[in-house]
Amino acid sequence: MHLNKIKLVLFFIMALVMLAVPLYMIMRAENIFNKGNVFTFKAAPVDPYDPFRGRYVSIRVEPDYVQTAGQVDFKAGDELFATVKTGTDGMAFWADLNRTPPDEGDYVRVKFKYNTEGKSYIQPPFDRFYMNEKLAPEAEKTVRLNSNCTIKVRILNGKAVIENVYIGDVSLRDYVLQNSRQKK
Repeated sequence: MHLNKIKLVLFFIMALVMLAVPLYMIMRAENIFNKGNVFTFKAAPVDPYDPFRGRYVSIRVEPDYVQTAGQVDFKAGDELFATVKTGTDGMAFWADLNRTPPDEGDYVRVKFKYNTEGKSYIQPPFDRFYMNEKLAPEAEKTVRLNSNCTIKVRILNGKAVIENVYIGDVSLRDYVLQNSRQKK
């Protein structure tokens, strides 16, 4: 009888852990949505398929580099911190790249890719925008055909979440829905 009680307690602990992990991930993302600063990046997408998570629009942020003076001592795959600033045109850009988080300002943890001609190319942590399975292929085509695609990203304490993707001032989802209705 004592063994059954231990098994029951272990079962409840395991179930609690299994619920706590996704709950933590959701709460972390919601915290960024609620408290993070908004930055708008220019985007260039591709539409791949993930068998476990479904269709998404893959986003390549422009610019995807930090202007650096000459060679840097970073290696491909290094995790670094990129400072984010907003230019006079309202678009975000990567202003600085360091091994440690800056003392002030907004920053994101990124992966270093390579350096060439005074530019350090990076991979930001936000590169996927998930959409409805049926809308994603049309969304990818829409973004590829529109040069005025931007993404709004919320940034808080080095973490970032894509808030939405836009074609002009219209959200990508609404744009695709409006155009699919007009085609019918």
